[in-house]
Amino acid sequence: MKIIWTAAARDDLQAIRAWFDERNQTAGGHVVREIREAVSLLQSQPMLGRVGQIDGTRELVIQRYPYLVIYEVQPGNIRVLSLFHTARAWWLDVDGADDLV
Repeated sequence: MKIIWTAAARDDLQAIRAWFDERNQTAGGHVVREIREAVSLLQSQPMLGRVGQIDGTRELVIQRYPYLVIYEVQPGNIRVLSLFHTARAWWLDVDGADDLV
């Protein structure tokens, strides 16, 4: 399976890196590397994450850091939609999420 990062997911990853880099010059790269490694596991185990709160999605919990990767399993692809800090009410940022609350 191929991992496809949406523009929104890439932006989220850059924002995470920037936040950590502001606090520690080497931390941002380390955190992003660990997130990418966790996501890469989806290539061989696409159902590794739990069923998502939004229909058709799955959620991969990044164990070491408080982040959640929202993704879709498509024929031959894993499409990474976004990354969120688990303290955020992330579902409020997703179009059509009003139906969830």
